[in-house]
Amino acid sequence: MNRLVSVLLKPHWVFILPPLHLGGCIATAITGFEWLPVALSEFPAGILFTAIAWRFGHPMIWFGVFGTLWWCWLSRMFFEYLSRPD
Repeated sequence: MNRLVSVLLKPHWVFILPPLHLGGCIATAITGFEWLPVALSEFPAGILFTAIAWRFGHPMIWFGVFGTLWWCWLSRMFFEYLSRPD
């Protein structure tokens, strides 16, 4: 239990979120499921990505690449927030 608490208190765990998102995008593309859960996970950028993918197609590019970059930015901001001195 102490190990879990010490891991959660260190902010480096936030960088696992972009690879998890990319894995979800790849799994969605391979299985042919709808992209709605992926779009909801990227809110508010997912609305823009959905509109672009609807118009131009290729949702794996829009959600997989740009959505993962969105999660990289969010993770970096969350890391900075957790790392700030109190």
